[in-house]
Amino acid sequence: MTSNHAVQRPVTQGHDSQGRSMRSALLLLAAASLIAGCATPLSHKEDAPFQSYASANDHPAHRPSRSMSSFSNSLACMDEMMSEAEVPTTLITSKFIADYTGRVPVAAKEMVITALSQMSRRSNAFRYVDFEVDIARQDTVQNLSTILLNNNQMELQRPALYVSGGVSFVDQNVISTRHGAGISGQRVEIGYDRNRGATIVGLEMHLGDFRTRTIIPVWIPPTKSSSAALGRGWIWLAASALTACNSTSAAT
Repeated sequence: MTSNHAVQRPVTQGHDSQGRSMRSALLLLAAASLIAGCATPLSHKEDAPFQSYASANDHPAHRPSRSMSSFSNSLACMDEMMSEAEVPTTLITSKFIADYTGRVPVAAKEMVITALSQMSRRSNAFRYVDFEVDIARQDTVQNLSTILLNNNQMELQRPALYVSGGVSFVDQNVISTRHGAGISGQRVEIGYDRNRGATIVGLEMHLGDFRTRTIIPVWIPPTKSSSAALGRGWIWLAASALTACNSTSAAT
């Protein structure tokens, strides 16, 4: 009897281990079935109402609006004055307006083109000559222009003036103020904090005579601000361009 009991014990343990293995396998199979059911996509008919809202939600919340700055009125005023004075059209171009500080990554050259265009809507005082010699900045239009120029199938008119310059310095937090207050209790905390700061951006702008590649000595007011700098710079450059064009026309 003793030996029989000794033989039956491992048999009972084997059946228990097999039962646990079967239960574990069934649980794993059930979990895999649930995961597969979650990953199975819905039918097109069931998913159609939800997908129908995608195009409506993808529309922009507001319509595109024209960019207006603090000197847009001044540019329009100059356009009106040049139209009344019947100023002849002047070809102008510009260099790449670099940011030597690395803190103002703006498209300054494109801003020059926009400002000149706003000053020429009615008067047609300026026409911008778009030509790029830097290989790193050339695009499809420039590459095609180069091919046509080399084959004598295209002719560029020489601009009379050009704009050059760059962002020379950025002084951050020249003036800064901070005001704060708070109340703290066992169940409530109330706080107020207000920070203000001022940053000065220096922009150097020059107007050059393209025929002689000389800089025209023109007095331009100091342009030291984040927004008004570009505005006042373009306005005074336009006025300088008119003076230079009138003197050139009188000389010829």
